[in-house]
Amino acid sequence: MSFAGCTGNEAGSNAGAPSTFSKSTAGAAAAGRNPDGKTLASAHDKGDVKLWDLPEATLRVALPGHESRSRLFSLAFSPDGTTLVSADVAGTIKLWDVAGRKEVASLAEAGFSVYSVAFSPDGQRLAAGGGRYDHEAKKWESAGVTIWDMPTRKIVLSINGHATAVRAVQFGGDGKWLASAGGSGIGLGTDQPGELRIWDPVDGTQRFHFNNDSGFNCLALSHDGKYLAAGCDDPRARIWDVSGLALRKRLEP
Repeated sequence: MSFAGCTGNEAGSNAGAPSTFSKSTAGAAAAGRNPDGKTLASAHDKGDVKLWDLPEATLRVALPGHESRSRLFSLAFSPDGTTLVSADVAGTIKLWDVAGRKEVASLAEAGFSVYSVAFSPDGQRLAAGGGRYDHEAKKWESAGVTIWDMPTRKIVLSINGHATAVRAVQFGGDGKWLASAGGSGIGLGTDQPGELRIWDPVDGTQRFHFNNDSGFNCLALSHDGKYLAAGCDDPRARIWDVSGLALRKRLEP
């Protein structure tokens, strides 16, 4: 089985990129490759998004659209490759025209920090995983996934149910289910087990729940859509058979 690059705030920043980008993307919190394989996007702590031409490793443009104090944790290209989404912990989601190299929209849900974004296979929905953190109480008030309708750019569903911020989201290959994962490791003094949940992206009904002794930080779907892999904060991974939601493999270092 083979997998596409992970989605998540620690999702192998240069997944699928050539090694020549090691210096250019140093310090990047996230990166993603365009479906056509010709463009790499990287997100940086200063709030800018950079587009690189592949395979030459040439910087095409820097897009300084986020506040400099808002850390960027996630990027996602639309399935057709025309739109890039970047998201920060302040809850701002930027939509970029890849060809035009410009911002086309800005979305935000007040107080909801975003750590991961993913498009549905048809590009009509965008899932944003994260949560609301109470800095005074030092705890997560709520955590889950917000689903945006791309044509109207409005929230169509909010899903809560995680104990800590969602760090990775992944749609199924047919778009009929949505996986979200999180757990300890987000860096705000929490120590929660890893959680993987699978939802109906239309009504928010939970279909599956799995607890792990280590936090999950990324998700990936196999190219044939049959398997879901989750990376852990420790050097392990879990792979599920999507058809029966059965744990198929535990990968150890």
